[in-house]
Amino acid sequence: MPQANLLLTHDYALIDQLAVEGLPNDLPILSLVPPKLENDAHLLPLLVSLSELSKERRLEIQAQQELAVANGQTPLLTTLLASAADPTKLRKHLTERLIVRLADHSKALLRYYDPRVFTQLQWMLPMQRLSALFGPIAHWTLYLDGAWQSTPASADVHGVWGVDKPTCARLERIAMINQTLAQLPQETRAGKRTQLGEQIDRLLVYAQEQYRFERDEDRVAFAVHGVTVNPRFDQHATIRTLIERLAEQQQSYSDASALLDQAAWQRIAQDMPTQGNFPT
Repeated sequence: MPQANLLLTHDYALIDQLAVEGLPNDLPILSLVPPKLENDAHLLPLLVSLSELSKERRLEIQAQQELAVANGQTPLLTTLLASAADPTKLRKHLTERLIVRLADHSKALLRYYDPRVFTQLQWMLPMQRLSALFGPIAHWTLYLDGAWQSTPASADVHGVWGVDKPTCARLERIAMINQTLAQLPQETRAGKRTQLGEQIDRLLVYAQEQYRFERDEDRVAFAVHGVTVNPRFDQHATIRTLIERLAEQQQSYSDASALLDQAAWQRIAQDMPTQGNFPT
């Protein structure tokens, strides 16, 4: 999506305070702080009302954004929202969606304001739940992997906010999905995070259910190999032997597989069928 005039065609921006250092002092900012988290306000996202800035100031920030991108840097504003809602209404809407109840009845922060997380929510959340996340937002535009992409809200679906048990389980794996994606070359993941996210999630579940891998590091390593080598690379004799010997050698999968050199992985890839099916 072209970057030109993005700040003129969007009304708001979300800022992850943990991902930025210093903010312009003229930005009209609203904090998103759910009840009982007032002491953690410095860790929570900020809502910027771009429409309250003059056109000249928005174009100035736009130019700074473009310069950052041209220099290979991440711009200050990476999540932009188009919405006709007034700031108070949008603030209330977004604040109410920051907390989700997980399968074990505990509560967790839903980092939808992180582009890496929002990208995965697009396939994880059922359409009605995704629509409920959007609410009064018409377009959700984000910067990730060197490019801008925009997601429009569904005009026909209106959902009630809430997360069911299967979705909770997927949400709990977002961190591992993004850890896996971070180990892939940018050209592999660019524009494919949603598709790859689904594939990686299946590999993470398969590693746990089939091989009882409980450590995040082991499941992430397994998923990386499933994406980069072959979806069913674990059926290769070398890997089957490696996994069978983990217990007796008191090694983790991530440590044991790291001992295989590039030539070994190339042989495994060559021995496997060109097209493999991801675990289901």
